[in-house]
Amino acid sequence: MVSVNSKTQTFTNGTPNDAAPVDAEFVSLFNNDAMLAGAVSDIENGNIKTASTLTINSAYTGGSPTNMAFMAERGTLPNTGFRWNEDESRWEVTHNGSDYYPIALAVSDDPTASEGMLWFNKTGHLLKYHDGTAVKTVANTDSAEAFPKGYIGNVAPLYVSASTIRVPSGFTCRDDSDSANIEVSADLDIVLSASGALGLDTGSEASNTWYYLWLIRKSSDATVSALFSASRTSPTLPGGYDQKRLLPFAARNNSSANLLPFMVGAGWPQRPKIVYIDAEIGFSAGTTATSFTSVSCATVVPPISRMADFFGNCIHNTSSGGTGNLYLRPGGTSGDGRLVARTRAPGGNETIQGYSVPDMVLSSTQTVEYKTESPGPTGAFSISAFTVTEVS
Repeated sequence: MVSVNSKTQTFTNGTPNDAAPVDAEFVSLFNNDAMLAGAVSDIENGNIKTASTLTINSAYTGGSPTNMAFMAERGTLPNTGFRWNEDESRWEVTHNGSDYYPIALAVSDDPTASEGMLWFNKTGHLLKYHDGTAVKTVANTDSAEAFPKGYIGNVAPLYVSASTIRVPSGFTCRDDSDSANIEVSADLDIVLSASGALGLDTGSEASNTWYYLWLIRKSSDATVSALFSASRTSPTLPGGYDQKRLLPFAARNNSSANLLPFMVGAGWPQRPKIVYIDAEIGFSAGTTATSFTSVSCATVVPPISRMADFFGNCIHNTSSGGTGNLYLRPGGTSGDGRLVARTRAPGGNETIQGYSVPDMVLSSTQTVEYKTESPGPTGAFSISAFTVTEVS
């Protein structure tokens, strides 16, 4: 049936069944029922000049319709057109009258996809398709160019509280597979006592533990988040997140499961110095050794660092007087070490010598060796900062 301005005509295979109240050449275009709604100013030689709505198969009332199509007859050339594929619930286009391909969509949410579908996700600015097994992302269609491989921007993490670290808005980096930009558009507060995105990746918080900070992203819709992980190689990603980047940073909590306060100093992001801003972080005190003795710094220097800033003092109090020297060297090395303090105790008087040693190199297991000369001083050691050296 064709209806034009309330006039109707039924037809079979394009042939009117009655004297045509509407243009017969227009009616002959259709093999199924059709309906025009709205004004038609001119129908001439099978062309619709103006109309607001065209409905095909308008008389159908069942629940199992068949495919419906609009085709252009091209004579000896292949026909072209498009159809509604009822089996796949999608519009398709053909350039040869036999092979049909899905028409791309622009949608806010991903549709229920089938093989071959192509669409643009307006929310994530992503071009996607279905390969017959799963939804794949073709490319990020934002105009911004890809960041260079390994890129991290100049915005650094911030200490917020004993349980929280913030990745500020504006943080940017390239993911570790060099497949996507990760861009933080609003502050991300990561809470060590929470779980999953914006929390700890797996398990429960343990005390006296180093935790690493990861930026994570969903390729499906470009959602960005962050998490803590005790792993610096293989974090457990929450559902849907498939892109990640380890930041050049580590945070440690104490025996009360409180994060040690810090600030990110110079060098971010290539070789950032993480400065402790609370009380001094001491790892040894009241120590005398006349040969090089190893001391572990692992409670205040993470595995991603082989460099720390030392400070402390030497106390020389001996009745024989003389000079006392304190030396430091990286653990597991040989040589005389680095003279960091020299004291004298003339006539048995006590002398205290403070010292500061920036950028002291450590062993790969975060150890340092010290020695005092006999009759030597008593040495006290503390660390005020460490430099990240092992994250690329």
